[in-house]
Amino acid sequence: MTVSTNQVSAVIRTYLKNTKDKIEKVSNPALNPEGVHDEVTVSDDAKKILFERIGKRVLEKLKNELARNY
Repeated sequence: MTVSTNQVSAVIRTYLKNTKDKIEKVSNPALNPEGVHDEVTVSDDAKKILFERIGKRVLEKLKNELARNY
């Protein structure tokens, strides 16, 4: 089965949207005495896509930063 980049993006967006309210609980132990822990399993292909995207963003930011400094 082939998973497109749009599908990976949609899954990540949905996950973040659904866990947005949990983020506050995790960051504030007083609101989260039991502890909220999520486990996400990401396929090797999805990891590759994510790392490629992250790499592209890092390179773009580095290029912009270097262009500003020189």
